[in-house]
Amino acid sequence: MNVSELTEEIRRRARLDPRLPAGLVITDIDAKSPCAETLREGMGMLSINNAPVAEIASAKRALISNPEEGDLLRVYYRGACGRIVVPVK
Repeated sequence: MNVSELTEEIRRRARLDPRLPAGLVITDIDAKSPCAETLREGMGMLSINNAPVAEIASAKRALISNPEEGDLLRVYYRGACGRIVVPVK
């Protein structure tokens, strides 16, 4: 999975929902990734494991390495917020 920091340029180019608050945006997901079934390109990432993420560095700090639990993402997609647990490889 690839993410980018959400900028007005990315928002405009990708035609992302203007209600998407600051954070990260998913720009690409490998079809073979365990995340491919639950995450989508253009989905905003607001927090990881309850830690706000507004830049790549904060996302890396928030990730855990516990394969039994996975990582809890708070996401924004098509006008709604939700929580998704993604497996850790």
